[in-house]
Amino acid sequence: MLQINQLWRGSVVGLSHRGRGAADHLSPGLELFPKFSPDGRWIASTGQYDGNFNVYVIPSASGEPKQLTFLPDVVSLPERMGPNNMVITWFPDSKRILFLSRRDTFGDWFGRLFSVSIEGGLPERLPIDKGGLTSFSPDGTKIAYNRIFRNLRTWKRYTGGMAQDIAIHDFKNNSYERLTDYPGTDTYPMWHGDTIYFGSDRGLEHPRKLPPHPADLPAYPAGPG
Repeated sequence: MLQINQLWRGSVVGLSHRGRGAADHLSPGLELFPKFSPDGRWIASTGQYDGNFNVYVIPSASGEPKQLTFLPDVVSLPERMGPNNMVITWFPDSKRILFLSRRDTFGDWFGRLFSVSIEGGLPERLPIDKGGLTSFSPDGTKIAYNRIFRNLRTWKRYTGGMAQDIAIHDFKNNSYERLTDYPGTDTYPMWHGDTIYFGSDRGLEHPRKLPPHPADLPAYPAGPG
């Protein structure tokens, strides 16, 4: 349960007829973008307990949050740009967390993707120049991702220079393939099996889906307006 930017754990067992039951507050402070690990044992989130946003992990069954990154915020960002060290997703093996950071960019308009182990240690940067929302292939060898993050902005049917496309990066071959070239927004990629689902401004059919290879892409018509 997420309420007022905090993590809570509740149970449907023993609920009253009015739907009320006990709930445990998992940790104090501000927590954003919580993500369950694929094995269900952990919750990663971007926490703000002492003034800076950093990556934390906590057992899903309750416990103390463990801080995994220790970098002060590089700039003061407006909310529409998202916090620094923003949790994006988990690696498929539930051992590492992917997060978006501006720790080594020359400006605050874009971020880069890093990973950190749940055991701690130094974060490792992914071998790509910039990134945004990301989803791993089932075997963890590829990602479907946006190179731009602007998902907290309310730019419906935007077609400017920050319009997002879906791309694939292959870690084995260190190769990049752009999957979509729609003038507007293609975002929220989700890789499931042999299909990549994503949200788009193309029209009323939502979400879209595509095979993970450009040669197999269907021709989607543009949406109204």
